[in-house]
Amino acid sequence: MRRITILGSFSGRNKGDLAILRSELIQLKTRAEEEPIRGKPPGGKPLRDKLTVYIFTKDVPQMREYLSDLITDAKDNKGISIRILRGFTSYIGPKTLPVLAKSDKVVIGGGGIFFDTRLFDISFNHLLNLFIITLWLKLLGKQVLIFAVGCSHLNSRLARWMTKVVLNNAKIVTARDEMSKRIFSECTDKKIVIGGGPAFLLEPKKTVRAEKIVQSWQAGRKILLSLSELMFIKKNVADPQNTLKQFLNHVSEFAKQNGYTILTYTNYTNQSFASKTARLCGESARTMLKGDNHLLPEELIYLFSKFDLVIAAQMHVAIFTYIAGVALMNLIYDDKVEEFNKLIDNRNYLYLAEMDDGPKVAKTLSITAAGKAISWKASVQTSSERLAELLNEFVWS
Repeated sequence: MRRITILGSFSGRNKGDLAILRSELIQLKTRAEEEPIRGKPPGGKPLRDKLTVYIFTKDVPQMREYLSDLITDAKDNKGISIRILRGFTSYIGPKTLPVLAKSDKVVIGGGGIFFDTRLFDISFNHLLNLFIITLWLKLLGKQVLIFAVGCSHLNSRLARWMTKVVLNNAKIVTARDEMSKRIFSECTDKKIVIGGGPAFLLEPKKTVRAEKIVQSWQAGRKILLSLSELMFIKKNVADPQNTLKQFLNHVSEFAKQNGYTILTYTNYTNQSFASKTARLCGESARTMLKGDNHLLPEELIYLFSKFDLVIAAQMHVAIFTYIAGVALMNLIYDDKVEEFNKLIDNRNYLYLAEMDDGPKVAKTLSITAAGKAISWKASVQTSSERLAELLNEFVWS
């Protein structure tokens, strides 16, 4: 029996983080089912080297629902056993230390979990949690893989020192983008392996509830508009409310002139900001979902595939759109998003400073709508598969 703990931003509220976790577990589960039979007791079923995965979250029932299709029966000789435990944060809880002590190895990541915003707020800052966890792991002598993580806003010397401690304690460090690799390399001499994010390996999933949502939409051409409220707050957009209203007016005008219906969405459980953007867009807009978002990332990718055009701000909305094979206009609010667009060869994007430029918005929308979906790049798939192989080698070796 092998035991590992996977640590990350696993509340389930952010569908990008959920996509990362599900992809990691799917890769481990696939490998577990391929593991050779180790033996067969007299009169019993064939035995495999089983894997138990421990995950900490603040909302155990919700996470159990999100992973229900991956959780196998205890009597099943295939797959992996997933144990979901409650923490005060997504890392630290009453059972954290005992679980780490009995785990053979620990995986940290992925997602953008290295930053120094509110550094001393343990309920918010991932780096502070990881630093504390690392001190425990050093005492316990556990092997650590830092997997497909992102890094930004490490401006303070203390945050960089804490990052150095976390990185130097890991056996292997992998980053999801060049910007993160560059910042990590400023903190440590350890080799940083770069590769595509785990979410790129997900596939669309048609379910009864997903298809029911599609059938509820108005017939005809549709634009999916997905913005994030935090984008306007954290990125110091000048006059954010006015910028938002102007941008939505430009999008609404384009939709009206070209016969599109606008459906709004945000990549969190709570869809209140999607409701706000729908109201600001006017009568031709409505939310993509009715109520909170409890769909799996794979179901969301299936829904995205039913649109003619997606306007996306959040990173994983853009990734879902790319997987779905739909034309994408991306709003670039961070270096990682700019790097992502270069990676997939998408030239249809706007910087935040251009959102209130009516002619620029209209031109970019027209080019995106008239063009084709971005072609799937084999190099992106290969890069993500390479990191998945590294994950499996670390866990199963």
